[in-house]
Amino acid sequence: MPEQELVAPWFKGVDTTIQNKRKQLSMMEQQQQQPHSARKKPAMATAKHGIAELAGSVYRLALVGMQVDKYTKTTKAIAEYVGHEFGQEMRVLVMDGKDDPPKEPEYPTGSGVTDKDKAIWDKKYDLFVKKQDRYKTDKAKVFSIVLGQCEKAMKHQVESATNYKTLEDATDVAGLLKIIKNVAYDANDKKYPHMQGVHAWKNLCKAW
Repeated sequence: MPEQELVAPWFKGVDTTIQNKRKQLSMMEQQQQQPHSARKKPAMATAKHGIAELAGSVYRLALVGMQVDKYTKTTKAIAEYVGHEFGQEMRVLVMDGKDDPPKEPEYPTGSGVTDKDKAIWDKKYDLFVKKQDRYKTDKAKVFSIVLGQCEKAMKHQVESATNYKTLEDATDVAGLLKIIKNVAYDANDKKYPHMQGVHAWKNLCKAW
């Protein structure tokens, strides 16, 4: 009987697996030996954070004379997105800058307080803690999303702000948006000085 027929079928399977592993290892080694520029690069995401819905909504400095309009449209798009993903509170936070965390329930006091009242408070407090944790988590995510929608030049300006570190530590979304807005409006006014007069007139009309 020929020598190859004496080999058990299960051994052939093991041998094939080992050969395949060796081929994969060899290919990986060859790829690692290639120059970094020659390696296959992963496909780029359609938007920051891989959020397809926000692919066209980016805070920029490059759009001469359109920074203010771009800020407004981008903020609205982000507000709609986070509202859908995290709820109305996050939408309002982005759109209106209103930080409205869950309120701690008041502990029942007075001579008429019963054990039932205390038990109800316990339930409410447990729910409050869960809501508070979720609110903080969602806020941190929204902060990351807003910053992620900043073009490189805009992000550099934002992170250069004197109070940025404080806002980042507190995941202060409203404060972050205020910096972005100031940068956008400031860049617009510097390139188009006459816009300062337009903004001043609008503010005066609102005051009336």
